[in-house]
Amino acid sequence: MANRNASVWIKKAKKAGLDVDFLHQDKGEIYRMMTELNLPMTPVHILNPSELDLEKLERIFKRSWCFSRLIPRDGGIRPYKFPVKSVKEFLGFIEKYDLAGYSSVHLVEKGDGKLTHTGCIIARDESPGIPGRCLVELVEGNGEDLFHGLKTPIRADIDCPGINWFRTIKYNREVPASEEERKIVLLALKFIGGPKHPFPGYWEFDVMDRKKIMFRNYQDQETAYAKI
Repeated sequence: MANRNASVWIKKAKKAGLDVDFLHQDKGEIYRMMTELNLPMTPVHILNPSELDLEKLERIFKRSWCFSRLIPRDGGIRPYKFPVKSVKEFLGFIEKYDLAGYSSVHLVEKGDGKLTHTGCIIARDESPGIPGRCLVELVEGNGEDLFHGLKTPIRADIDCPGINWFRTIKYNREVPASEEERKIVLLALKFIGGPKHPFPGYWEFDVMDRKKIMFRNYQDQETAYAKI
């Protein structure tokens, strides 16, 4: 049986011509929004690819291995490399591209904790200020396990508000959620407004050491998630 995750219905929705514009993000601005919302995340460096400070890069890689992505000036494919463990690897990655066509390069530190889970939240408003449906997916594993559908995630749905704006989190019975996973889902939701009214948009997060939420913004370019 094929694994079921949000990438399946995102692809089907686009093929059917359904509107998924509420999922779209400006990948060059998302980190600013995450900072304004005070979401926990590892340090993000937005660099000018034509004026790199090698001493700064050495300091970064001395602290942490990284994820790196080039941001094109006119949209389109965003080349990435993950993991990047040294300045040499980083320079070897970006020198494969004509940097004149890219406005910036993102270098995201990954820290020293152990990644135990990966999740995403898709939330929308039915109209300005009126919360709509929300979907949370979580796997015990890394981004590839979730975003490439290698594992079937637990799935939590939050329906539209009913009487007195009462909202409940309903878990899919196909993959039972453990108590630990339910706590992770609730904690992730609390960072973006809570179950009653999650901040609309598309959010990704890693869980470090089974309990620490760290929001992120990257996926393999070939996944359905990366194209929203």
